Amino acid sequence: MANSKTGVLSDLINYISYNQDFGKVDEGNIKSIYDILYSDYEEQLNKFRKTHHSKDFDTENLTKELLKDILNESKYKSLWFRMHVSLRDFIKNNNHDLTNEEYKFCMNPNAHADFLIYNKMSRKPVCVIEVDGVSFHEQQKKQKERDSKKNSILSKSGIPILRLKTNESNENKRISSFLNSLLFNS
Repeated sequence: MANSKTGVLSDLINYISYNQDFGKVDEGNIKSIYDILYSDYEEQLNKFRKTHHSKDFDTENLTKELLKDILNESKYKSLWFRMHVSLRDFIKNNNHDLTNEEYKFCMNPNAHADFLIYNKMSRKPVCVIEVDGVSFHEQQKKQKERDSKKNSILSKSGIPILRLKTNESNENKRISSFLNSLLFNS
């Protein structure tokens, strides 16, 4: 790896490079904003933390910075976002499609959207973006149930959701494509 000489990923790449017979290993072009969370990038993560002091998770802080960059593009000038918005603050109380369990979940002050993207003028929600740490969201049954409820509530409320898993990549392109499909493909 170009950024590190130690760590599990570097060891794997060095092992493959040494034992393979098909030529040089090329570093791919696909990157993830969450790559910095791996131990191989500890120096870069520490620099990021020094300039982005926050009580929030690193994954959310990385996503917040990416959203600022994307939403500052002129084609998204009518949009902005807020972090950790309680569902009860933007889901309409008169949504009769919600089950009693969904309504109860929605009214819980701890049930929130990681990122609510909204229209600056009307304040109307455009979409929600969730950051899903794979070890937490996919391996814990309770969290899977909460994510499923949140998906259902948002769907019934007509608010599209994009889930960014921390083991995927191309977040910039995925967010831009998602927003483009909502704004320009009507």
